[in-house]
Amino acid sequence: MDKNTENAIVNALGDIHVTLDYMKNDLSDMKNDVSDVKKSFNVFSGKVLDKLDTLDGKVTEAIDLKKEIEKHSLDIEAIKKHLNIQ
Repeated sequence: MDKNTENAIVNALGDIHVTLDYMKNDLSDMKNDVSDVKKSFNVFSGKVLDKLDTLDGKVTEAIDLKKEIEKHSLDIEAIKKHLNIQ
């Protein structure tokens, strides 16, 4: 193998090495970006879950309140019937 061919191979390998380093850095940056997005999503989903828990609690309170109102309504009807009030 002549000197020019050896130099060309060495230069090509050097270029490949530099390209791989750039690719490695780009992939590392992408990994960090994905990690940041994941963290943001986890924060967002946590907030959504908190809101859903709050909503669930309010719905439960409304159901309990409706039951109380129905109970008192039945009590009122019983009193009216007892007193013969229409």
